[in-house]
Amino acid sequence: MNCNLSGLCWYHSHFGDKASNCDPPCSWDSGIGYPELLQQHNFSTLIKHDVVERIATAGSLISSQTHQLPPECLQIAQSEFDHMLEPGIIISSSSSWSSALHMVPQKSPGDWHPCGDYSALNGVTVAD
Repeated sequence: MNCNLSGLCWYHSHFGDKASNCDPPCSWDSGIGYPELLQQHNFSTLIKHDVVERIATAGSLISSQTHQLPPECLQIAQSEFDHMLEPGIIISSSSSWSSALHMVPQKSPGDWHPCGDYSALNGVTVAD
C-alpha cells in the first residue's frame, strides 16, 4: 500500500471521503487517485515496538458510572470492539480509569458509531 498521500490536506489524508473540512491546497476529488483510502485495511501483521505511552495526570482517578446500552447498540459496540481487538488495533486493559461510551446515531437508520467521552480525563491530564 502506498502511504505517500502528498497533495492531500490533513482532513482528507486522515478521514478520506468522511472529511467534514478541507484545507486548500488539497488534491482530493472524491478519492480519485487514492483508492488506498477507501479500502479496508488488514492489520494482521503485529508490529513490534518499544513505545510506551504515559499520560501524566494531576488529581484523583476518573471513572464513569456504568449504564446499560439498548440490545441493538450493545451488539454493534461489541462487534466494533471485536473488530479492533482481533487484529491488535486495540488491547484489553485492566486499568481503573474509565470513560463513558456513547453510541451516536448516523445518517443511515440503524447505523451507530461508538464514541468515548474523554472530557473528564482531559480535565486532569497534564499538558505536554
